[in-house]
Amino acid sequence: MYGTPANTPISGDVAEAIKSALPDSLTLCEPWFGHESLILSPGRLYFKVHVVNDPGQGLVKLFEMCRVDKAGTREAIARDDAQASCPIFSGRSAFLRSSGDVSAGVAAFRACAGNLGIDPLAAMASDAAFAGAITAVHEKLVAVLVENMPIPEFVTRFDRKYTAFFIPGLQLGITMALNALGPAIAGLHGHLIIEARDAAEVQDAIASHARTATLEFAGTISGRPAHAGRQSCFVIIKRAA
Repeated sequence: MYGTPANTPISGDVAEAIKSALPDSLTLCEPWFGHESLILSPGRLYFKVHVVNDPGQGLVKLFEMCRVDKAGTREAIARDDAQASCPIFSGRSAFLRSSGDVSAGVAAFRACAGNLGIDPLAAMASDAAFAGAITAVHEKLVAVLVENMPIPEFVTRFDRKYTAFFIPGLQLGITMALNALGPAIAGLHGHLIIEARDAAEVQDAIASHARTATLEFAGTISGRPAHAGRQSCFVIIKRAA
């Protein structure tokens, strides 16, 4: 599931504070591309390795759309009607065979723009403005490893004692998000960074979840003020000693 254009950047101060709270963590992983992101927010990257999981391959499709027809990609994003935009790319790429592929590419752009603080309307103003926006997205991703894996497989592959997984505020809720991480959560070696309204919300979900008996609360990083249902803090969960 992709996020919405309402994705907003997470402050670099938050990312820095999280890294300071996890001095031994080297790898930051995000199992859900398309939502609010520590990795894709403006500013420097604070971990040694950064990994984004994009199961729907939206980023692949976005950059393939740009390769095939950059002006057509801008048109497709501005139009926001994948069915109508699909003929622009028809027969021009094996990655762009359906309106669903175009829709995934458009959603990927909107998710990246929101996280980077790029005004999507301004980016649509001209070919030059759109080229600048795509360049900003590309430059952010140059130092990021992008995977396309089922979420449980992603967690199993990257879980190490030096790995932190960022779980953004998802509409499905914390308990369902923990379920989606798969059985590896029961033997987690690294840390979870969970975006939430408050620490109690996370602690209750961890305490009541069947697979998280081995996990415990490790701290809270202040985030942005809660508004319109947005989260206000970042809770760190670790494997119990």
